[in-house]
This record gives sequence, structure tokens and C-alpha cells, in this order.
Amino acid sequence: MTETPKLTLKPKLNFRLVLSKFFAVLSIISFLSGLGLIGWYFYSEYSENQETLRQANVAEQQINQQLAKLPVSKDAPKDGNLVPIDLALPIVTTDGTIAATPESNNGPKLPTAESLLRGLITIERFGTKVAVYETMDMSVLRYGLGHYPQGGWPGSGKQIFLAGHNNRELRVLKDIKKGDKISFKSSLGQKDYYVDRTKIVNENDGGVVKSEAGDKEELVLMTCWPFNSLGNEKERFLVYAY
Repeated sequence: MTETPKLTLKPKLNFRLVLSKFFAVLSIISFLSGLGLIGWYFYSEYSENQETLRQANVAEQQINQQLAKLPVSKDAPKDGNLVPIDLALPIVTTDGTIAATPESNNGPKLPTAESLLRGLITIERFGTKVAVYETMDMSVLRYGLGHYPQGGWPGSGKQIFLAGHNNRELRVLKDIKKGDKISFKSSLGQKDYYVDRTKIVNENDGGVVKSEAGDKEELVLMTCWPFNSLGNEKERFLVYAY
């Protein structure tokens, strides 16, 4: 007696099940990718904040080393706000220009952030310290404040114009108050300024920068406004101190 062959039926493909599994896998991949991007963002922020702090410390150390070499002068102001300088030593001269050095006389060199360091800004109430650079290059301003090339330096009697990003140390400016102390330490010594007012202007307002000496020396800090925006800010926040 011959056996009747059994018919094997192929199971029907369940497209709904396949699609649900596909989207489940896709969701997991998207979730993990999102976590990776968030982690990368916070790591980048942390790294840049650490570099900002490091640059401020480097600036302070360099300036302190330069000041330690300066001779004590009987003509030094009694309040210790500015120290007369020996032009062979410091980076900045009393008339607000950059002093020539043997390196600069030997031809141009590729500038680095540390080679462009010129000073240190301290906002006392917040304990904030920010390095000052002789550049407005955006890549360097990630780590500190840029000095407007035609602007003055402490003791020059001119406007000292400094600018930086609002997503780093300058975020504290949103809480700045009249009378807050801002110190500018350079190879000239330290000079203290006190906040007089703040102002918000359009990004294209060129009248805020002054290259000529005014009635009195002023320190201006500028950053983008509003502070909680995600980029493309069209206005600028300015702090005036005397």
C-alpha cells in the first residue's frame, strides 16, 4: 500500500509583523543615534569649556611672569592700578600698541591662540576669568575675548573694545549690574573698571566702536543677544565700564 505524500504548505508572509519589527529596529537605531549625538554635543561643550579655562589660566600665568620682571618705579600710581613698564619686556606698550619683539621682526609666523594672548578679564562678582586675544578670528574667540585691533589698551585713554561668544564665560553678562567690578590684567599691570550701563544694538551698528580717544577711557564688552537663542542673533549686548 503506497503512502499518500503529505503536502507542505508554505507559511504566509505576515507583512504587518515584518513592518513592525523593521520599525522597532529603526526606532532603536534612531534612539541610540540620538543618544550618541547628545553625548557628542555635551562632550564638545565640556572640552571647549575646559580649553577656555585653560587659556585663562595660561594668560594669567604669562602676565604674572611678565609683571614679576618689571622694575618697581617710584612713579608707579599709589593705588597700584597701573604699573609703569619697561618696553623691552611687555607685550603691550603704554600708547596702546603691540610692542615689537625679536620674533615678530624675523617675519610672520603662524599665530596660535596662546601666541595671541594679550590679557585677562576678571568679572569679580561671578568669579569669571576670560583670556583676551589680539584677534577677532572666530576660531580663537571660542576660548575667550577678542580685542578690536584699532582699540586702546588700559591706560591709553581710548575705548577698549572686546567681543566674545555668549555661550561660554560671557553668559554671566545677562546678570551684570551697575557697579560690578571688571578687571583687565595685562603686561601693563591691572586696571579696574566699574560697570556703568548696558545697551542692546543691531549687529550692523558700527557706531559702538570708537578708535579715537574720548573724554574718558572706557571698557566695552560685547556679545550676542538674546542669550538663550540658538544662533543667527541679529542684536548685540554691550557692557560699558569706566
